[in-house]
Amino acid sequence: MNLFFNPSVLNFCGEKGEKQLQWHMEKRGSSMKSITQYLFALACVFTLASSQQSYAEPHYAVSTEHAPKAFGPYSQAVRAGQFLFISGQIGMDPLTSNFVPGSIVEQTKQVLDNIEAILQQEGLTFENVVKSEVYLQDMNDFQAINRCYEERFVYSVKPARQTMAVKGLPRGALIEISCIAYVPKK
Repeated sequence: MNLFFNPSVLNFCGEKGEKQLQWHMEKRGSSMKSITQYLFALACVFTLASSQQSYAEPHYAVSTEHAPKAFGPYSQAVRAGQFLFISGQIGMDPLTSNFVPGSIVEQTKQVLDNIEAILQQEGLTFENVVKSEVYLQDMNDFQAINRCYEERFVYSVKPARQTMAVKGLPRGALIEISCIAYVPKK
C-alpha cells in the first residue's frame, strides 16, 4: 500500500493534502512520485510538529495579596517555563494601597518587600533573581537605593541590573523595580 494513502498518514495531512499529492502525481507523472511523496511526508511532519502545543510550556499569572494588586491590565508576575517575570513594583503598602510614608529609602524597602512576596508565592528568594531594572525619579537617589538593594541581594551572584532616571513613575512613585527570576527544575 502506498504510504500516502495510508489512513494514519491522511489523519495527519488531511483530505486537502491527499488531493494535492494526487494532483502532483497526475501532472508530473510517476517519475516524480517518490520525490513528491518524500516532500509531502516531510511537509506533513513539519506541519504536525509545529501545530502541537503540548511542546510549549504553559505560562500563567502569579499573584499574592502580600504585594499591591495590579492597577492596570497586567499581572503582578507571569511564570513562563523556568522564568518568573515580575512587573514593576512601587513603594505601595499592599494593605492600604498607599505609598509607605517617608523617603526613597522607605519606598525602596517596600518595593523589595513586594518583590519578595511575589517571589515567595513561587517558592523563590532574591537568590533566584537574574535580572532587575530600576527606575528612579531622581538619579541623586542612586546611592540610597543601592544600600537598600545590597541588603536584600546578599548572595554571591548578584543579578544583572540596569538603573535609569525617568521623567515620571506610576502614581508619583519615587522608585520602581521589575525583575526576572530563574526557577530551577525540581
